[in-house]
Amino acid sequence: MALEHGPDELRQAWEKAAGTFRLLDPTWMASRAGVRYSFPERSFLVPFFGDIYRVSYPSGEVTRPDGSQAGSREVIIIL
Repeated sequence: MALEHGPDELRQAWEKAAGTFRLLDPTWMASRAGVRYSFPERSFLVPFFGDIYRVSYPSGEVTRPDGSQAGSREVIIIL
């Protein structure tokens, strides 16, 4: 049985994840997550299901390898 989540629940989950993400030190997060952080680009490179996503810091914006915006569920999981 699949659970469906409404837009309000997804927004609340994103706000919580993004709020915590902004408060943490990027080098600490990168070392804990085993991902690369680029100081000049202020972003992380995060592997996700065989692709590399870019996560901007501190905004928490997540982009797919083709440069398009990641979906809300992808963003929540990655953050």
